[in-house]
Parts: sequence; structure tokens; C-alpha cells
Amino acid sequence: MARRYGRGDVQFFERFGWVYDLATNPVPPVSLDPALVFAERPIDRVLDIAGGTGRATEPLLDTAEIVPVIDAASTMCQRARLHGRISIRGDVENFPVSNDAVDAVVIGDALHHLPTVSHFFDEAARVLAPGGVLLIEEIDPSTALGNLIAAGEDLMGFDSRFFTPERLCTILTDTGFEPRIAVSGVRYLVAGRVSVR
Repeated sequence: MARRYGRGDVQFFERFGWVYDLATNPVPPVSLDPALVFAERPIDRVLDIAGGTGRATEPLLDTAEIVPVIDAASTMCQRARLHGRISIRGDVENFPVSNDAVDAVVIGDALHHLPTVSHFFDEAARVLAPGGVLLIEEIDPSTALGNLIAAGEDLMGFDSRFFTPERLCTILTDTGFEPRIAVSGVRYLVAGRVSVR
């Protein structure tokens, strides 16, 4: 059974996944390259967690061998399949993947929807192979536009919890990752590396 994100998050995406798809299609996905260089291994196997339509990992399709999308909303999984992506409806805090199975875990514009980020980080660390990297693309609530976006999500009934890049790096350090801010700004990108063990 897929776990709820927050009070209305999954239900919204179940109902309006097609709207999300239309609204985000004209906007090119953020380049993940500045964060990928932090990995200590080739990036062949990638998980796109809470990936919706799969747009966050579109730039990796030409270079990675496998890039499945895992999302709790069946509508978003259907939209991802319409775009030719492998998509699995699943619990975004208990990945259906074995230990050390992937080179990168990506979560784009979705971390703020998760009810407990600690479970997510534990799962990411579990499935990442040594030297693998976690890539988090988020909105910075300390910026004027980021604060406006956060207020808008609250008005829509989302249970969103946004983090500044610095706060996210602290949380990553506390959960055993070696973090770096790869891109700053309203839409930022943080990389967390799993050290070679």
C-alpha cells in the first residue's frame, strides 16, 4: 500500500496529474550534471523517487542504462508511461530495490511532500552502492519566490515542508551522507554522496 505524503498531496496528484504534466512540459528539467560529478562511480542505474512523470531524470536517459520512476500516485505513473518511462507505483519511503543496487537516487521537487524525510534518507543510503550519489532538487524557501511557492502550496492544502540548502546539508550529514550544494538559487540542487565502504 502506498503511503500518503501529506493531507492532500497524493490525492491532488491522483486527480490532477495530467494538469501537472501539461504545466511542466514546456519547462526544461534542471541539469543534474553539477551534482552527478560528485559521484565516485559511473552512473548507470538510477532511481527517480516520487518522480511523477519522470521529468527530473529525463537528462539521464541518454547515458544511464536504467532509470525507473517510483511514485505513490497511480495517475503520475500512468503519465510517466505515456512518456515511455518505466514507472512503478510504490511507497516512496520503502524502495522496491535491493541493497547497494543503484548508482544514483534522484528526487526532484518532491522532498517537501514527504511526511518524514529521515525514512527517505535511510532508504536512499540503503539502495545506493558505495560511491553513489543522492540528488535532491528543491525550492529554497528563504528566497522571495521560494517563499511565495511555499505559501501557494499551503493554500492548495499540501502538507509541504521546505528546507533551505544549508538545512538540507545538515540533515544529510546527520544521516551519514557527505553533502554538497551543487546549484544555488530559488531552485537548488544538493548532492549527498555515500562514501566508499
